[in-house]
Amino acid sequence: MWVTRSSLRDHVLEVVVGTAVLANLTLMIALPWLATVPFHLIWIAVAVLFGFRDWGHRGADAVAAGVCMLTAAVFAWNAIAAGVETEEITEAPLMAVAFLVMVRFLRRKQARLELALAQVRSEHEARQLDQAQARRTGHDLRSPLSVARGHAELIKLRSKDPGIREDSDAVIAAVDRVVRITLRLRDLAARPDAGPV
Repeated sequence: MWVTRSSLRDHVLEVVVGTAVLANLTLMIALPWLATVPFHLIWIAVAVLFGFRDWGHRGADAVAAGVCMLTAAVFAWNAIAAGVETEEITEAPLMAVAFLVMVRFLRRKQARLELALAQVRSEHEARQLDQAQARRTGHDLRSPLSVARGHAELIKLRSKDPGIREDSDAVIAAVDRVVRITLRLRDLAARPDAGPV
């Protein structure tokens, strides 16, 4: 009992649309001279259902074929039993074709949107990888640069030769410039709007 209630709750839209289709088929038979109004209401209900549920190509084809055959049969019955114009029968396959064209068009649009979303995700992941690589590279560069700066400072402190002290200052200044560059690269890589580093 619980499974049945749960299933009905999950498929309430299908139940409502199915009921609307049956009611409109009944109206098409009961009011043959106004059959085109409930006919179009049937297709509107089917289009609404398609908008909320994904049937796949075969499902959409099957629904379109089923509704086409049912409505064509009612139009044929009305033509025979009530003397309604037979031109009405041609509306059934035309509406089915229009529905299937809409389905195919929407599927193509959905596929393009999914492709664009996949590209955005891919670019985001690539950006995250670039940022991680920039952080690792900055760390990998700063460690040996710190060692080099420390050695240059020791040489400067221990040396009495002014030429060696001057060369040590030049090395320290160059190392500091490279450290500043790596820090700028790290900061640039951390910006969310930055492109590839």
